[in-house]
Amino acid sequence: MLVWSKPWRIVTWALAVPLFLVIYGLPIGVIVLASFSGQWNDILPSNMTLVHYAKAFRTDSFDALKASLGQAKPAAPSKSKTAEPAAAKKPAKPSLKQAVAASKAAAAKPAARKKA
Repeated sequence: MLVWSKPWRIVTWALAVPLFLVIYGLPIGVIVLASFSGQWNDILPSNMTLVHYAKAFRTDSFDALKASLGQAKPAAPSKSKTAEPAAAKKPAKPSLKQAVAASKAAAAKPAARKKA
C-alpha cells in the first residue's frame, strides 16, 4: 500500500478528513451552538439567543478579559528580540573562486595522506 500513489492519497484523504471533522469539528460545533442556545432540551436548541454574549461583554468578565489581554500584550511581542539577531545573520555564500579553491584543497588532502 503506497500512500504516495494517487489512488491511495485519495483514500487517505477520504478517511482523514471525516475523522478530523468528527474529532475536532463536532465538539467545537457543539460549543458554538451551545453558546447561542437559550434552552437545549432536544437534539438541537429550541431557541437561539445572543444573551450570553451580551452578558459576557457587559459584566465583570469583560473587564477580566481586558485585563488578561493587557497583561499578555507586553509579554508576547510580535518579534522576539532574542531570536531576531540570529535570524538576521545569514551565512555568506562563497564566491565561485572560493568554492573552486575549497574543492581543490579537499581533493588534495587525500592524495597527500596516501603519499605519507
